[in-house]
Amino acid sequence: MIVSLPDESLRVSVANPTPQSRGVWVKKFQSKLICLTELKTLGLLTDIEVTEACKSDFEKRTAILRFRADAEPDALQAAQFVYT
Repeated sequence: MIVSLPDESLRVSVANPTPQSRGVWVKKFQSKLICLTELKTLGLLTDIEVTEACKSDFEKRTAILRFRADAEPDALQAAQFVYT
């Protein structure tokens, strides 16, 4: 999973867990706090990862965070991620 800042919103990209498909699930967030809170609620981030990401100033430096997470396509779709 990659959290990036390509423009004024945060973009979360989650690679499809199915080896046969190369698609990506994508969702944009208006703030870092909203983004991290939803990813934690979905079980994609741990409390420690959220705390570290909140403390970081990644949006001012590399503008990218990478996480390893397992996500079910149904859960991503229910959370309004878009498959591209």
